[in-house]
Amino acid sequence: MIELITELSDFQIIVTTTKNLTKPIFSKLLFIYVVFYLYAILGAKLYGGKINLASVTKHSPSSPGFYYLLNFNSFSASLVTLFHFMVVNNWFVTIDMYQLVTGHQTRPLLFFISFWCFVVLILLNVLIALILEIYSSVEPEVAMKAKKVNLTMQLSQIVNAVDKDSQADRFTQVRKQLAEMEKKSNEDVSDVSSARFL
Repeated sequence: MIELITELSDFQIIVTTTKNLTKPIFSKLLFIYVVFYLYAILGAKLYGGKINLASVTKHSPSSPGFYYLLNFNSFSASLVTLFHFMVVNNWFVTIDMYQLVTGHQTRPLLFFISFWCFVVLILLNVLIALILEIYSSVEPEVAMKAKKVNLTMQLSQIVNAVDKDSQADRFTQVRKQLAEMEKKSNEDVSDVSSARFL
């Protein structure tokens, strides 16, 4: 029974973290989407229509097959191209292709490296820090709830005991602990709520 309670307590941490993450994480993901959108529009202005099968075959024949699809010819292709750079998937091959096709050495390099620095080094790190902060604040809250459940079960056992006179002192003691925990959780509710992350 104790193993089940501890497993449920660990699962409760995950559930509570997910519940507390929903509202703050949407604003961060929306901001990441806005950055993707801005870079997709800028990429369409700079490279729209320049990367296609014919231009890649002519100027960069050493590029792997289907890499010409990493272009800014449409909004969806732009998002895929930017995601490709965000996860750093053969970025040097794609930058070489853009440099050879456009004839510029520094412009594609600055464009893609600035995107990667802004999204990965700043925005995704902020997102991960938010997740870790909410997770660390949820653990004490769940531990407090588990202790309350344990004390409530003890109270139930005391109330259902056969010898009620000998359990009166124990009942008062457990009830007092439960009241103190309730008072403390009401005082600390602002510290563990997800409102401070918004």
